[in-house]
Amino acid sequence: MDSQIQHSNPIQYVEDNDDNVILYISDIHIGSDATDKKIERIVFKLRNSIPNYRNIRIFILGDVCDTIETFERFFNKYRVYIDTQTFFVLGNHELRDKTQDTLQKTIDVYRSIIEESDGGTYRLLDNQLYVEGICRREVINAEQIIKMSTDEVLKLFSTSRFFVLGGTGFIGGKFDYSQICNNDFKKEEIKKAEEFREIYAKLQEIVPEKKLYIATHIPKIEWIHPKNWEIIMNKSKYIQWKTTECNKNWTYFSGHDHFNYFEEGDRHIYADNQVGYQETSTEFKYI
Repeated sequence: MDSQIQHSNPIQYVEDNDDNVILYISDIHIGSDATDKKIERIVFKLRNSIPNYRNIRIFILGDVCDTIETFERFFNKYRVYIDTQTFFVLGNHELRDKTQDTLQKTIDVYRSIIEESDGGTYRLLDNQLYVEGICRREVINAEQIIKMSTDEVLKLFSTSRFFVLGGTGFIGGKFDYSQICNNDFKKEEIKKAEEFREIYAKLQEIVPEKKLYIATHIPKIEWIHPKNWEIIMNKSKYIQWKTTECNKNWTYFSGHDHFNYFEEGDRHIYADNQVGYQETSTEFKYI
C-alpha cells in the first residue's frame, strides 16, 4: 500500500465545523479483472484523501466498475476502510452487468450489497430523495415523491435540514439508444429517465429556494427534456454546461462524460473528479 498520498485538496484539521463537507468522485473504472490487491490499493487511496472534518458526506457517482461481482469486491474493501456516510448512484457501466433479466433486478442486487451490510451508513439512491433532520433519516422513493401534495413537500423541507436527490439520471431524449448498452432494459430505462425528470421538475416548482444536492451519474445537460437534445448535441461540452439551466440554490454533482468541469458562483456544478482510467488520480475532492 502507498504510505504517502498527495491530496488534490489539502487536509485541514477543523474540529468545530458544523457545515456539511461533501466529498465526491466518479468514473473510477475498476476493471473486472482487477485483483483484490489492486482494489484494496484504490480504496486505501480514497481513505487517505478524506479530510479531518466533522459532518462529512461522500458521493460516489457511478462507473466504479462493470460487473456486480467486481462492485461487491470493491464495496467489501470500502466498508472495511471507510465508515463515513456514503451515497452511491449507479452508472451506465454498473448497469451493463448481464446476470439479471431486468434493470430493476440489477439495481436491487447492488442495493442488497450496499445497504444490507449496515444500519444506514451506506445508501444507494435510485430516483430517491434522502432527507435528514433532527431524529430523522429517511429515503423517499419516486412514487411517494410524485404523489406528495404541495403542502406535504413544503412540510417535508421545512422540518428537515439535509436533502439529496440521487439517481443514475440516464439520457433525457435520445431514446433510440440504450445508454446502459442492454436493449432488453430499454423500456425500463426510458421510464427511469422520465421519472427522474418529473421528480426534479416537481421539487424545482415547489421548493426552488431550499438547499438541495443533486447527485447523478449522467450530467444534467444529458437528462434534460428531449426537445433540447439535438441542440445540445451540436455544442461543445463547455457550452452545453453554460446553456443548461440550473437552480442557483442547488448543488449538482455528476460524472460520465470524462469532461472534468466545475463552476462556482451563481451556479454550483461539480463534475470535476471523473477519474477515467488512471488509477493514480483516485482521490476524493471536496467542497
